[in-house]
Amino acid sequence: MIFDPVDDAFSLAELPIVAGRLAEIWVKETVERPLVVGLSGGMGAGKTTLVRGIVAHLQSLPEVTSPTFDLIHVHEGPRCTVVHIDLYRLSRDEVGALDLDYYLQTPGVLMIIEWPERATDIVLDIIVTLTRLENENRQVRINV
Repeated sequence: MIFDPVDDAFSLAELPIVAGRLAEIWVKETVERPLVVGLSGGMGAGKTTLVRGIVAHLQSLPEVTSPTFDLIHVHEGPRCTVVHIDLYRLSRDEVGALDLDYYLQTPGVLMIIEWPERATDIVLDIIVTLTRLENENRQVRINV
């Protein structure tokens, strides 16, 4: 990886740069099969900011909002399709009703799930945990 997110802290303004680096690594993984990334962290940790940076980097769409109420936003682009899911408002039982099978079987899909602990039936390839530090910086931990 280009940087070591476990040892580095990033300001909220720097998260889009981190997102761009992650996007470049992750988009290569989607060529043969979808890649499913879980984003964990408390409210205000920077989950949506990270997704916004990924989509902006891959598709030049800076206006990415959280799908808290819509649940799913699909951003189709030339390099891959980013499926951004926010499970904050759903129970574990309600997640199954989303019918994500199409995306989970389609190459060229980068599925990013906020609040992945509610998606117990979905196998995550990567878990990214964002932690808000006392100085307002963010720590980004990546578990593969």
